[in-house]
Amino acid sequence: MPAGGEEEGGGETLSPAARDLLNQLEAAGRPAGLDVIVSDRKLTIAIKDRILFASGKADLAAPGRQLLGQVAHSLRALTGVITVEGHTDDVAIATARFPTNWELSSARATAVVRELIADGVEPGRLRAVGYADTKPLDPHDRAANRRVTIVVER
Repeated sequence: MPAGGEEEGGGETLSPAARDLLNQLEAAGRPAGLDVIVSDRKLTIAIKDRILFASGKADLAAPGRQLLGQVAHSLRALTGVITVEGHTDDVAIATARFPTNWELSSARATAVVRELIADGVEPGRLRAVGYADTKPLDPHDRAANRRVTIVVER
């Protein structure tokens, strides 16, 4: 989504806070694995898992923490409920910590929520949801399906 664009389908222009978020991400050299999608009544920030986590892990990597700090700054200015969604690919995981992809996706969403709270986002606005592999973007591209999405309902 270009920083100066309109919402898909709705024809409304971006709120100043949403435009600020896009501008900040562009100025910081938006990572290749980060997409911002504006649609009817919501703003979605999709982040590829490799930016945030090592494979099969739910501990945030330093670059992920830095990116979330930038995102949190703008999220504080936006209104609405913020849902952090964890998604995995369809390769089953079976570790002691994560017996299934449900636990992994939920733990990743929760790790992002904790970081956003640490960066000053109001806890009462946040919720974490794990979807495992139930909402793939592309059934033929596993890497595209491994992501965390931050959805701001406006």
